[in-house]
Amino acid sequence: MNPDSGQLILSFSRFDFSVVQIDDGLQTASAGRHSGPIVFLSCSGSPQKLISASMDGSIGIWDPSGRRLHLLQEHRCPIVNASLSGDGRSLATFAASGIGFLWNVDDGRRIRELPRHLDAVHSVHFFRDGKSLLTASRSSGVRIFDLIAAAEKTVPSDSQIVSADVSPDGHWLLMIVSVMTEAGAPSKAILRNMETDSNLVLPTEGTLKMAEFRPAGGSVVRGGHPEGV
Repeated sequence: MNPDSGQLILSFSRFDFSVVQIDDGLQTASAGRHSGPIVFLSCSGSPQKLISASMDGSIGIWDPSGRRLHLLQEHRCPIVNASLSGDGRSLATFAASGIGFLWNVDDGRRIRELPRHLDAVHSVHFFRDGKSLLTASRSSGVRIFDLIAAAEKTVPSDSQIVSADVSPDGHWLLMIVSVMTEAGAPSKAILRNMETDSNLVLPTEGTLKMAEFRPAGGSVVRGGHPEGV
């Protein structure tokens, strides 16, 4: 959704999307189709652009009328996750192979290849300042990549990471980890202070699959029971 324009991006099928005006419900643009299911939809700032990524391995950058500006096809396998920076100018995408790219949304240029994970990346988030990127996968854990210095930091964990998110101020990391026990593999939520590297285990119930911060910074855990913490 673009709050400034009052428009909402809707995916009416697995392969294409349309832009609908919220105040009158009229469709304002119908973008071209991907040949595979769409896994990511977002809109940039000014000038406004629409960004879509698909399991066909392609990324589309469109203007508000639905005209395609750039078609990015350097991924050679299905894209499974993506994130747009807060200023809408940078896009990070990851394929099922664990290979990731950083793109310039303005001109469609590939800026760099991102550090590779050993399996599919399930979490990818830009820090608010746009200078760092958090990524996480089950086999490779949580990584924080400094996009300016091109330096990577790995967050230590003794368990598989199921989901991860970074707080808006960049001071806290929220992780869902899978813990193997005789009864199976229940999960737990860990809040990590990025400045002191100390962990706080949050009280949860059930099997959790996803963690995220609210925009104001309060945390919420979704997936499993209960719905929140």
